[in-house]
Amino acid sequence: MVLTPISYENGAFQFQVSGTTGPDYVIGATTNLADWSDIATNLAPATPFPFTDGAAGSFSNRSYRVRLEP
Repeated sequence: MVLTPISYENGAFQFQVSGTTGPDYVIGATTNLADWSDIATNLAPATPFPFTDGAAGSFSNRSYRVRLEP
């Protein structure tokens, strides 16, 4: 999977997710790289697809990961 940044506007960060079509994508976020929270699930998407985190502006730094779920 590849996460590609698209934009950051008005506290919302948008990125594109590219990968295998078919499985469910679970998007996680963290501010410390140790404690991850699932913030969204995209069920069986066609890729690439955009994702927007509207809460990104509430954090001084935030990292993302995507994992596949069957």
